[in-house]
Amino acid sequence: MFSSRNTQAGITGGTLLSLLPIISSEELAKALILAALGTAVSFGVSLILQWLIKPKGKSHRT
Repeated sequence: MFSSRNTQAGITGGTLLSLLPIISSEELAKALILAALGTAVSFGVSLILQWLIKPKGKSHRT
């Protein structure tokens, strides 16, 4: 659909810049905090699942 990467970059950049006046700093801070919290929870859950699924006894490294 797009003719080049320059066109894609221009459309994406223009869209993002047009959203700047709409998004308040409070909403941006809230989104960043929730993203960081989601990342931390996801990482923690993956560590717990690895620990639960880990084979007992010998260490099986691949």
